[in-house]
Amino acid sequence: MNTISIEHLGRDYGEGKEIFDISFHVKQGEVFGFLGPNGAGKTILMSSHIFEEVERTCDRIGIIRKGKMVAVDSASALRERHICTYTVTLESEAAAQAFARDFSGMQNGRQVTVKPRQSLEEIFMNYYGDEKNDESDLI
Repeated sequence: MNTISIEHLGRDYGEGKEIFDISFHVKQGEVFGFLGPNGAGKTILMSSHIFEEVERTCDRIGIIRKGKMVAVDSASALRERHICTYTVTLESEAAAQAFARDFSGMQNGRQVTVKPRQSLEEIFMNYYGDEKNDESDLI
């Protein structure tokens, strides 16, 4: 059951700070975190610039970019969508085995594949770090 339903919310604060057509629902008993830059108009719900606080207290997280909601999901689901995989080749299988053990990687001969866990801040910055995350990435 939805306790809060936001449908097609829009607000123009001037000076390029606005929210365009944002829709989301918050279920009963759920804590919803809303991430965005200062002045993005996100204070309609709990907002925080402390990513660890949002991750500890919120069941789902919404991220705003350029006035549009670009992501709504749990922290774990956001991480799944933003996995970075690295494969390194080491000088010996023994070195690869040690590296795989130390970094929780998967060894294949001298190669080790690792998937480091991204912080919520790193995921947030994926949406703000460059212009390639444009309208085509909206939910």
